Amino acid sequence: WAELCVSKKGERYNDVCVRERGPFGGGFVMMWAGISLHTKTQMILIHQNLNAARYQNIQNIILQPVANPHITANRGMVLMQDNATPHTARTTQQVLQAHNIPVLD
Repeated sequence: WAELCVSKKGERYNDVCVRERGPFGGGFVMMWAGISLHTKTQMILIHQNLNAARYQNIQNIILQPVANPHITANRGMVLMQDNATPHTARTTQQVLQAHNIPVLD
């Protein structure tokens, strides 16, 4: 859940304009896992919200040790993301290409 402030055009989701809150006063948990029809990866706990820089920095936690070997071992597998801003950032795409991780368009 997030409360948005009134902002200038194009700034609606900047960090300074979003205050996170959980329903009923609770917190939140962010997890990452890979699943497919025949296999799955381990589930990984993410300790912070992700912007593009943090998403790219988790390559040592997710991309290198988990996602890349899993995709390599399962021929034809591609990474599917939800088009969130950290996933679609140009720098993120460069990191994925550098690690030869195929991404679903």
